[in-house]
Amino acid sequence: RIEDLARDPNHREKHDRVVTRALSALPVFVELGMPYLKKKGELWCWKSSISELNDVGKALQELNGCVSRVLEYQLPGEDAPRFIIALQKMGETPEKYPRRVGIPQKKPLI
Repeated sequence: RIEDLARDPNHREKHDRVVTRALSALPVFVELGMPYLKKKGELWCWKSSISELNDVGKALQELNGCVSRVLEYQLPGEDAPRFIIALQKMGETPEKYPRRVGIPQKKPLI
C-alpha cells in the first residue's frame, strides 16, 4: 500500500517527481504523495477542475508544500479543459504522515 511504502527509508523523501491520476481529492493526493518527494520535488496531479485548489491549503501547510504551477490542456474531442496541478515540496514531511490506510480519504486535511 502507498501509505506503508511511504515509511520505507528506500522511498521516503527520495523521489524528484510523483504523478497521480484523477482518482481522489487533492488533499488526499498531497498526504499520500508528498512523503515520497525530496525537497523541491514535485507532485503532479491530473484533475478535471482547479476548484479543489480551494481545499488544499491545510494539507500543503501540514506537509510543507506549495502550488508551483497549474498547466491547462485540452483532450482531443472534448470541450472541457483539463489541468495538471504541480505542487512543490518545500521542507521535510512530518513523520506522522501519511496517516494509516483509509484515514486520508475519510478525514482529509481540509
